[in-house]
Amino acid sequence: MVFERAWIKKEHYRANRAKVEAWIFGIARNVFREYLRDHKKSAQNLLLLDDNTADAVTFPTEILDRNILLTRLLEQLREKDRELIALKYGAGMNNREIARLTHLSESNVGTRVFRAISSLRAQLEENNE
Repeated sequence: MVFERAWIKKEHYRANRAKVEAWIFGIARNVFREYLRDHKKSAQNLLLLDDNTADAVTFPTEILDRNILLTRLLEQLREKDRELIALKYGAGMNNREIARLTHLSESNVGTRVFRAISSLRAQLEENNE
């Protein structure tokens, strides 16, 4: 679906605004958002384990608890800040690439990512005490 949409919209790509990878990542993000919007109820059950798989799968409790907490803390961030963090750490993009993709200044991207990460760290430390 992502590559199909990219192929259809290939005339809209502008090399001076972002790399191809960033452009396709933006399309993928939009496709994923549409999927979640269309399948909101079933998406809420993605992380649920039934009784049979819960016994078969073992996770280190400390790591699992931290990941659950981090997920909840990320959900509390503004959507735009979550998106910036996803682009920075999930897609491995630098601030300049993110700025071009999101139409923010490079400085603004850096500041917002820094503040969001600082907030997450503080909350994680607060919960670990």
